Amino acid sequence: MIADRFEQDELRGMFAYLDALRESGVTNMFGASPYLVEEYDLSQREAKVILVCWMQSFDRNASADVRAEKVWRTSYEARAERGAQ
Repeated sequence: MIADRFEQDELRGMFAYLDALRESGVTNMFGASPYLVEEYDLSQREAKVILVCWMQSFDRNASADVRAEKVWRTSYEARAERGAQ
């Protein structure tokens, strides 16, 4: 779904936003989806998908760009595989 709905640069921006939100301490990250809805005009479902991807890919030693690219590429490859079947 990620590669179907979002460009790689959009996902990078959202991951960077979530990293900054986490660092700010404004919210527990389990409650971060409303922030994505507001900031990026996403549906609640889309925001939850993005948040889960961000959480699953989180690594303090990797930048938001690197993590977002990996998530997007995995989604893109899965989409291509589905299309080949």
